[in-house]
Amino acid sequence: MAVTAVFVTAVTLHAQTYNDSVRTKTWSVYVQGGLSGYHGARGKSFDNSRMPFSPDLSLGVKYNIKPWVRLGLNAGYTMVKSVNKGVISETKVIPGFQVGGYTTDLEVQTDMIQNRNDMHLAGVDLNVDFNIMDIWHNRKAQRWNLYAGLGVGYMHGWNRNTQTVAINETAIAEGNGYYNVYNHSSMDSWHENSQLNLLYIPASLSLEFDVNPWWTIGVIGQYKYLPLDEEFSPKGIYSAGLLLRYNFVRMKTNKRLYHETVAELRTVQENNAELQDKLAAVEAEKSEADRLLDEQKRLNDTLEKDLADCKRTKTGNHVVYFLISDSKLSQQEQLRLDEYVEKLKSVGGYSLTIIGEASADGNSKANQKLSEQRLERVAKYLRKNGIADTYIKIEKAIGDSEQGYDPKYRRVRIINGGE
Repeated sequence: MAVTAVFVTAVTLHAQTYNDSVRTKTWSVYVQGGLSGYHGARGKSFDNSRMPFSPDLSLGVKYNIKPWVRLGLNAGYTMVKSVNKGVISETKVIPGFQVGGYTTDLEVQTDMIQNRNDMHLAGVDLNVDFNIMDIWHNRKAQRWNLYAGLGVGYMHGWNRNTQTVAINETAIAEGNGYYNVYNHSSMDSWHENSQLNLLYIPASLSLEFDVNPWWTIGVIGQYKYLPLDEEFSPKGIYSAGLLLRYNFVRMKTNKRLYHETVAELRTVQENNAELQDKLAAVEAEKSEADRLLDEQKRLNDTLEKDLADCKRTKTGNHVVYFLISDSKLSQQEQLRLDEYVEKLKSVGGYSLTIIGEASADGNSKANQKLSEQRLERVAKYLRKNGIADTYIKIEKAIGDSEQGYDPKYRRVRIINGGE
């Protein structure tokens, strides 16, 4: 039961802080691969010869500014390719053609055959991604993220286009007593090698899952719009594929690292015989935690005794509250403290224990110093308002020891133990 409770608590704390740790001022590199297609080929169009899908590869680097936005540099390769022989046929009639001295119409049929059209495209772009799921920043399923991206880039293409043109001319002159036929065919083939410089605007949508803080897998869909009208270039390229990302993550506090380790050890315990080595480290930390717990229990016993003594007095106790990471007395707390001091003076017979505290937000060393500053501020205020040192029995600052994150722990307690 105790181990289960520790594990559940670790997972809960991890979910609350995961994205802030992994996706704030961190770098990642990635590779993605899949298939791409294109539409709207400019220039001569051989729709029946178009290859529907071609390989698409990319690699790049991303920088997470915050969990909801990241910047990236992406380099990619794709291709535009035709496979089957596409044909464009055109027939036209030219009147006034002479055949054997007779005038008739010349019918010209032109068949343009695309034998091959390959274009290799390499591009690089700058982009920005927005994490749509981070609208719910405090969600527990922070390993899942959905990014929508937009950017601008430059693409260079190498194109090879091979075509054959077949021309067939036919004319027939037919009348009373004569019949003449003219027929002529020709064929010509050529290929063109060209290079293109293209501007493109990429838009993407990717669903990503963190296997652990360092490795991410996902699926991505992307569309590249090519606004420049270049011969043989497509109007747009669409692609879909898988991605693998490595995150350069360094857990930022020992407390967060501890909870990560506890969760990891729980998983290894069920699946890996090497758990014993890591459990030894956990046991050492547990022994230190037990020692601190015993010390805190002794302190609590003392405080409970002082509290019981205080309940017998007429003036009772008082609590001074502070804002987070602050040791200044607010105007409201000064008024409350003035009323308490007047009550002490009017009743008399008091002996005060003053304890400075801090909530568990932030670093424990800084919280200890903060509790000391709060204690000093309250004690100084009491002396200034007529409470002599002889009436102050104990002054103790305990930092965030065994405290929670609740604002009620940002305080100084004044315990009246009577005479």
